[in-house]
Amino acid sequence: MSHDVTASPKPKSPFDHPTYGEGMNYLDKGQWQKAIAAIEALQQLYPDNVDVRDLLAEITMRATVAQAQPRKKARGSARRMVRVVMIGVLMLIVCSIIGLVAFKVWIEPTFLHEYRIRQLTEMRQAADEAIIGGRYTEARQTLEEMRIILPEDADIDESLQRVGQLEKMSALYNEAQKQMAAEEWATAIETLTALQSLDAQYRDLAEMLATAHEAQALDEQFQSAEADFANGEWANAIATYEQVHQTNLTFKFETIQTRLFDSHLNYARELIASANTDSNQVTTALSHLSEALMVRPVDQAALDERRLAETYFTAITTDERDQAIDLLQAIYAERPDYAGNAAVELLYTNLVTRADANLAAGQTEIALSDYQAAADLFVVDSSEAQDKLAELNADSN
Repeated sequence: MSHDVTASPKPKSPFDHPTYGEGMNYLDKGQWQKAIAAIEALQQLYPDNVDVRDLLAEITMRATVAQAQPRKKARGSARRMVRVVMIGVLMLIVCSIIGLVAFKVWIEPTFLHEYRIRQLTEMRQAADEAIIGGRYTEARQTLEEMRIILPEDADIDESLQRVGQLEKMSALYNEAQKQMAAEEWATAIETLTALQSLDAQYRDLAEMLATAHEAQALDEQFQSAEADFANGEWANAIATYEQVHQTNLTFKFETIQTRLFDSHLNYARELIASANTDSNQVTTALSHLSEALMVRPVDQAALDERRLAETYFTAITTDERDQAIDLLQAIYAERPDYAGNAAVELLYTNLVTRADANLAAGQTEIALSDYQAAADLFVVDSSEAQDKLAELNADSN
């Protein structure tokens, strides 16, 4: 290969000449003959330069050694290959480290931030749904898990306080319901008042509190009626039971209906027992028996009482003595002490009176029968009938 060393101006230093760079390039590639040719051409340009002459001698010697030892060259190439591989591995390691750092610094924080936002959003939604559904324990557990993630979040703390308050209010509400079901009105009012101090608009609190107050007042009336009932104060009991019914028909409806029936029936019996021959009092008794039968229309005891009272009323108001005697005898046959023994006493009087009339009219046998019937009655004093019966029997003998 020829080298044109006159094509351009010659630099002052041979090492600045292009031919020097060309020779060094060949030298790096191991092309010894071309490197020697280039340096020889450079020597022609700088024939007196000691450095160029020494460089040519060195390259020539190296070329000779390299040609004489080909295996050493191969080993040098292998070492260069190893160095290249090691450099490549090192570069991969460096790139991996850079990538890991980039992941830790930029990518991972962004991913974790987005994940936490999504996680907290889902947890918040679950907590809200639990609160709406009244599942306060579940809501509190979810919020406490959120607080672990965000320990200084004021909104979570506020929500936990609200859930705690809701749990307390729910417990008070449930307790009040149990107390009202047990008709513990005073304690129910206390519980509802405590709930009202926390939230006056809670559920149907206002309605429950009004119901409890009304029920308490009704219960006080009811207890008063119960006391009168137990003491046999039938008129007072009836009046108070009816007041409770007028205020709230559904309050202890079955119990009050039973009490009204018994009170009307017992009061009617009491009136009949003390009526003697007072038709107005018997009429009052009949009205109470009608009230009792309005509660229990087919009650046999009440029906019997009304039938006897109606019979007695007719017996004491009729102008027909025979009718009165027949009615009073029917009553006596069924209930000898009816109307506090007033019925039997009246029967006795009517029989003796009729017997006297028949005796005066000469109807001795009929008179004797009435005197006998009168003498057989359980009255306070039957001596008149017995005396006249004895007198008639003596005359007949």
